[in-house]
Amino acid sequence: MGVKCEESDFEKVKVQLKGMERYAYSGSVSSHECYAFNLVPYPAFPAQSSQRISRRLTVRQQMLFDRIIRK
Repeated sequence: MGVKCEESDFEKVKVQLKGMERYAYSGSVSSHECYAFNLVPYPAFPAQSSQRISRRLTVRQQMLFDRIIRK
């Protein structure tokens, strides 16, 4: 997921995201006005694949972030 907003507004978004059941905000690739992040909780990943999945997620978040800042 990605959003473009002011830093102070994103703090409000993070509070809302952290309150959502079945989702987990665990950080983002970001600047002062763009944020790309994952909401899938890490326990949902198969144990044998979690490291590989985490690495791919980081790359995908960076790709999404790059697309957001170009707009």
